[in-house]
Amino acid sequence: MTMEMKLLDQMAVFDIKCDREGLVKASISGFPAVPETPNTRTENNGDELYWIGKKNFLFRTILYGEKMWQKTLQEYEKNGHFAQALVSDIYVFFEFKGTGVHDYLARITSLDLDKLNTTNVCFSQALGLKMLFIKREIGFELAFENCYKEMVLEQFHQYLE
Repeated sequence: MTMEMKLLDQMAVFDIKCDREGLVKASISGFPAVPETPNTRTENNGDELYWIGKKNFLFRTILYGEKMWQKTLQEYEKNGHFAQALVSDIYVFFEFKGTGVHDYLARITSLDLDKLNTTNVCFSQALGLKMLFIKREIGFELAFENCYKEMVLEQFHQYLE
């Protein structure tokens, strides 16, 4: 079984609170399309939008785009379209890939990984932590609270690239 893990570069992450219709009506220029169903994601030019709850979305973009998107999203917030908060410092993202990744992750979570496709994203428990699972063609990305970064690095140190 071979699996590799890599700490990903920090990304800008925004927590957006509104229902799907409200986000569609906002019609934000350059923004990814709003996902059609919960626990899925969409992408536009590397930016991703995750529908993670009935009235909850996460928007993920490259770090150097943080200030521009923060200003844009604050304007839409002022206009009453939604509530948003910059949460970049809260999350850390790891990539898990390789032939053994599915089997390994299946042992640490009760999430049915077989039912996920490459547009799925959802929160689940793993290693006693709440983690965001992002299905990718090469494996998974897992995001969790930054305060657990060292613990996770220690847990998976033998798989680090």
